[in-house]
Amino acid sequence: MGTPPRLTRRHFIAATGTAGAMTLGGPAGVAWAAGTGPAVTARASATSLGSGGRPTANRTIARLARDHAGGEPAMFVDLAAVDQNIRVIVGFARANRWAVRPALKAFQCPQLCAYILARLPQPRGLVFHLRTVDQIMSAAPAKTDLLMGYPPTRGELRTYLASPPPTRRPHRLTLLASSLQILGDMAVLARTTPRRLPLDVALEFDSGEGRGGFHHPAEISAAIELLRRHRARLRLRGVLSYDGHATLTPDESWRKYVATQARGYYAG
Repeated sequence: MGTPPRLTRRHFIAATGTAGAMTLGGPAGVAWAAGTGPAVTARASATSLGSGGRPTANRTIARLARDHAGGEPAMFVDLAAVDQNIRVIVGFARANRWAVRPALKAFQCPQLCAYILARLPQPRGLVFHLRTVDQIMSAAPAKTDLLMGYPPTRGELRTYLASPPPTRRPHRLTLLASSLQILGDMAVLARTTPRRLPLDVALEFDSGEGRGGFHHPAEISAAIELLRRHRARLRLRGVLSYDGHATLTPDESWRKYVATQARGYYAG
């Protein structure tokens, strides 16, 4: 095979050797399959699409798919548009004194996750499955900080904690615990893990929507006691509640109820 032509940022493509590995919304076990190839990038043109350029022609996209994807599904990303989105989001966050932690499951590609993380004020992201963490960390900038948005299953927690980290670059992962059982599993598996200790942990609270998480004060007290008992292995780093989902309902009384529940958990 000959050397593929260099790509402009408007022609950015990340191709893979695994069927379906780059298709958005693909099967859960495929979207992050091993063998994801490196992203191919080049210097931005003077008038890129995200700042006033013209869309790429369909024939150019077809040629790129032939040259780089080899018949496999591929995803094309306009990095100029991505850059513009990042500028808008970061600017809005700064104006409101917020931090930025994008949900990385939306990107379905470790190299694209790394590209976005590197352009944030701090490289922070939200991940949802432990099987994706090491792939992201292998590509991500040093000191990347990931927080889990879902609690892990026993199986994925066992697999993750039994494996060594893929890179020596400093990074941080905060595991999410939504029950005493999961927290107990973390404490037991941390005894033999090759991962750095203590493991960072966040507690998930159920804000009243029934999405899962700690709900009763006695459970929360027991979780805190367990963390204190195993402080050499587990470290409480934060709390998480999906109270924002209540904004999707027009019922104002329900929104107020959820907000009150969430504020009570955070205050406690």
